[in-house]
Amino acid sequence: MKENDSIPLDRSELKRPGLPGVRWLVLWIAGAATTVVGVIFQYLEPTLLPIGKGSVTAPLLLLRQSPVVLIAIGALGVLVGAAGMSRSSWRVPVTPADDRGTVRRTSGMRTTRGADAAALSGLVVATAALAAVILIQFVWPALVHTAGVGPCGSSPTVACFSAHPDFYQELPPGSGSYTTPWSRFYHGILTPVFLAALPLALAAAVTSVIALASRTRRPGVAVIGVALGSITVVVMAAMYLAFFLLGGGE
Repeated sequence: MKENDSIPLDRSELKRPGLPGVRWLVLWIAGAATTVVGVIFQYLEPTLLPIGKGSVTAPLLLLRQSPVVLIAIGALGVLVGAAGMSRSSWRVPVTPADDRGTVRRTSGMRTTRGADAAALSGLVVATAALAAVILIQFVWPALVHTAGVGPCGSSPTVACFSAHPDFYQELPPGSGSYTTPWSRFYHGILTPVFLAALPLALAAAVTSVIALASRTRRPGVAVIGVALGSITVVVMAAMYLAFFLLGGGE
C-alpha cells in the first residue's frame, strides 16, 4: 500500500458528543448552580432579609421562600441533566490522522491523559461523598440504636449523669446539658463530614463533566461520576428542603 493511499474509515467512529448531550450538560450545570445559590441564600437570608416588627410584607415573605424554590428547581435540573447525559453518546473523536501511524495515536493518548485522570478522580470522590451520606444518615443511627442509649437510658437524671462521668460529659460545664460518646462523635466528626459531602459531590461531578468535555477515553467512568455526584446533590437537597419546610431552618 502506498503512503498516499487513503484508508477507509468507519464513520461510526467519528462520532462526537452530539448537541443533545451538550444540552443535558448545560442543564446539569444550571441545576447545580441553582442548587448552590439556593443553599447559600438560605444561610445568608436572615442577614440579608431581616424581618423586624412592622417590616413583614408580602414581597419580603415571598422572597424569603425563594431558597426553597431554588433548591427544588436546581435539584430537579441536576437529576434530569444527569439522566440525559447518561443516555447520551460520549465518544472520543477519531480523525484520519489517528489511523496513519502509532505516533499520531500515541500523541492523542497523551492529550487525553489529564481528562482520563479527571474522570477517575471524579468517580472516586463522588463515590466517597455518596458513601459518607449513606453511612451517616442510615448506617450510623442503626449502629447507635444497637449500641444502646447508655447507663442512664432508663433514668435520665442529673444524679445519674454525674454518677457516670466516663460516659456523660457536661458541655459546656455548668450548662446542665450532657452529651454521650455517640453524640460527641457525631457532632465533632460526622457532622463536618456530612456538610462537606455536598461541595465534594459537586466538585466530583464538575470534574467528571470537565473530563467529558475534554473527550476523555473513559466516558463511561466520567458519566458514572456525574451520576453519583448528582445523586448525592439531589439527596442532600431533599434533606435541606425537608429541614426548611418542617421549620427547622428558622
